[in-house]
Amino acid sequence: MISRFLIVICLAMTFGTTMTEAQQQVRFRLTMVNTTPLGTATNGIFLGVDTAATIDYDRTLGEVSIFPAPPPGGFLVYSQPPVPNDIVWLQDADYRPYRRDGQPWVDTFMVGATWNGGTLRISWSTQQPVEIDSAYIINFGVPFESAGFKAKLWSQENISTNNPSWTKFNVIVWFRPPTSSVDDKHHRSTLVARPLPFEDVVTFQGEGTDVALYSMDGRMVGTAPCQDGECVLMTAHLTAGPYIAELRKGTEIVRRSMVIRR
Repeated sequence: MISRFLIVICLAMTFGTTMTEAQQQVRFRLTMVNTTPLGTATNGIFLGVDTAATIDYDRTLGEVSIFPAPPPGGFLVYSQPPVPNDIVWLQDADYRPYRRDGQPWVDTFMVGATWNGGTLRISWSTQQPVEIDSAYIINFGVPFESAGFKAKLWSQENISTNNPSWTKFNVIVWFRPPTSSVDDKHHRSTLVARPLPFEDVVTFQGEGTDVALYSMDGRMVGTAPCQDGECVLMTAHLTAGPYIAELRKGTEIVRRSMVIRR
């Protein structure tokens, strides 16, 4: 009787812990449409982060493994997760680990499409998740600033290409930390930067102790302290392109996107 009682208690504790742990996830769908004289084909893949995800193949989350490689022929959209020393190809979904360290982070998804001509049009979920600060799609294997194919997701752009040699793309997604307020879009408007256009020196105005500037691949490329509500950051050494500025005050973080021009 005692052993059965202990087993019941242990089972109750185990299931209680499982039920109270909230699974956090951020997902959006990338859709590709291939139009040729023979007709139109549509395919896509879900991208995002999940607390239950790994960088490998997670069948329980809807990731479908293709082995040993995407088959030739037909119109297929797939992804390749960053698994060390292994080749894994995924259909339907590619989810990465959801980070909980309170810091922003960047994940780069490799998305491929097997298409042989015509026009490839790319679109995405109509509503931008609040957990995503910004996202771009560029052609694979080139630096962001020199990409021949580049577009910002959740913009009003109509994105398409007639170049069949572009069969792989990088989808670069900047995620907000889990501690960010859902009202962050309102707070970002209080971080003022001048002068316009942004060139060699940028002055930020806002309530904070310091400001940091990040490239779209997650690297911190500049930082400066704030005095009397102003932070002066030197940006002459930076290449032209988009960046994310963070104004920090204790555990509070205010962000805004900006583009440096040359």
